[in-house]
Amino acid sequence: MSFRSFRVFIDRNYTERAEFERRYGWRAAYLKYGIFERTTPPERPLEEVEIDHCLIDLVVIHPLTGRPLGRPWLTVILDRATRVILGAHLSFEVPSYASLQRALAHAFWKKDLSRIEGLEHDWPCHGIPERVFCDNGKELRSKSLHLTETMLNFAVINLPRKTPWLKGAIERLFGSIGVQVFSHEEGAVLSRTQDFYDPVARARLTLAEVNYKILKWIVDDYHEAVHPTIKCRPVEKWRQLTELYPVRPVPDFDHIIRMTGEIIRRPISNVGVHYDGLLYSNKKVLEELKARRGGLAKDWIIRVDPYDRGEIWILDDDLGRWYVLPCTDPTISRNVSKYQHKVHKLIAKHNLPQGTPITVKHLEMAKALAEETVRTVFENGATTATAAKAARYEANGQPFTPLLNGAMTADPKPPPPETASSQPSTPDLKTSALADALPSAGATSTPAPSLGYPERQNIDDDIERMVEQWANEMK
Repeated sequence: MSFRSFRVFIDRNYTERAEFERRYGWRAAYLKYGIFERTTPPERPLEEVEIDHCLIDLVVIHPLTGRPLGRPWLTVILDRATRVILGAHLSFEVPSYASLQRALAHAFWKKDLSRIEGLEHDWPCHGIPERVFCDNGKELRSKSLHLTETMLNFAVINLPRKTPWLKGAIERLFGSIGVQVFSHEEGAVLSRTQDFYDPVARARLTLAEVNYKILKWIVDDYHEAVHPTIKCRPVEKWRQLTELYPVRPVPDFDHIIRMTGEIIRRPISNVGVHYDGLLYSNKKVLEELKARRGGLAKDWIIRVDPYDRGEIWILDDDLGRWYVLPCTDPTISRNVSKYQHKVHKLIAKHNLPQGTPITVKHLEMAKALAEETVRTVFENGATTATAAKAARYEANGQPFTPLLNGAMTADPKPPPPETASSQPSTPDLKTSALADALPSAGATSTPAPSLGYPERQNIDDDIERMVEQWANEMK
C-alpha cells in the first residue's frame, strides 16, 4: 500500500481526534478536542471545599543567622461557594498528614486575630464541610483522614490523577498568591530571570514574616476584593450565605487532636500501650479497658499529635469517650514531633552495635546531638537543601493563626530582626556512643541553591537522606 492510499484510508475511517488519541493517548486528545462545560457552583457555604499543597515561589531565611533555608510548603483549604479561604498552614513539613492536620484544624476552628497587629479585618470563616475535594496524595487517602471524616461527618472525594481542572479554584488561588504576594519580594523564584537573579542570595524574609504577609493578603486583600467568579467580595458572600445556611461548628473545643490527629491501632499490654518505641500508661484507665470482654486481644483506636509524642488519646468505643495516656518518658517525647523522633531513633541505631536495644538514655543523647547539629547547620553553613531539612526538623507545628478556644496557639506577627552574637559551643560527646551520628560543629561548606520541586516521598527515606547529607557535608 502506498502512503497516499494509507492516508486516504485513515481519513475515511478515523476522525482527527481518533487519530490523535491513537498517537498520543486519551488524556491528550481529551484536553485538545474536548468541550469543557462550566459547572454550577454550590448554593451553600461549606457544601464543597478544595484542599491542595503548593511549594511557594519564595526562598526564606533563618530568623537569627539569615541563612537561606529554601522554599516552604503552603496548604490551603478553599470554599467553592463563597471562594473564601477556610484555613491554611505554612511550614517546611513536606506534604504529609502532619501539615494536613494543622490545615484542617485551622479551617474547622474559629480564628483569633485579636493579638495580631496591622490587620484591618477579621477572618470569620470556619466550620465543618460537607464534601472535600482533593488529589490522591498519601495523606489524603490515609486512615487518619478517614476517621476524621467519620467523626465529623463529611465526605472526602479523591479526584482522578492528573486532573487539576477538577479543583481549578484552588489552582488559580495559588497562582494569585504567587503573583500578588511573592513576585515582588526579594528571594522570589522567577523562572525567566534565573540567569541574572539568584533568589537564594537575595532572600530576605523569614518564615514568620512570609506567614504574616500571606495572612494580611488573605484578610485585607483577597477576602475584601470583588471576585470575578462570584461578582462580589468573598467575605460578603460568606456572610450572606451563612445567614441563610448556618455553618456546622465543631462539636467541642476541648482538644483538637482527638478529632483530627493521626490514627494508630495498638493492643494494651501489661505495662501500657507501646507506640513508636515509646510507652504510654494510665493505670486506672487501662485496667478498666483491658478487663472488658475481648479487651486483651483488641487493637484499640488511638489518636496521636504529629507534633507532640508526649501523650496519646485512646478511644473507649463502648462509651464513646477519649482518655489521655501520658508517655512514661517525657524527656524524649514531650514537644517532640514524629519527624524528630524518627531522626533520634535513626541516630541511635546508627551508633549502636547491631541488635542492641535502644534505651531512653540513647534517645536523650541522640536528641541533644541532633539539636546541636541543627544549630551548627544554621550557623556554619550548608547547602540550601540541607538547611531546609534542618528547618523541617525544627518545625513545632504552630498553626497559621491562633485558634479561639483551641489547644494550639501561635503568633504569626514577624519577630524583630536579631543577629547571632556568638557561635554555639560544641558539646562534649567524647564519651557518647552517638558521637559520630551527625557532623561535628565547626565544619563549613559552600551554600548552593536547590530550587527543584520535590516529590512526595516516604518519611523514613527522607530522614535517612537527611542524616547522611548532614554527615557528608559537614565532614
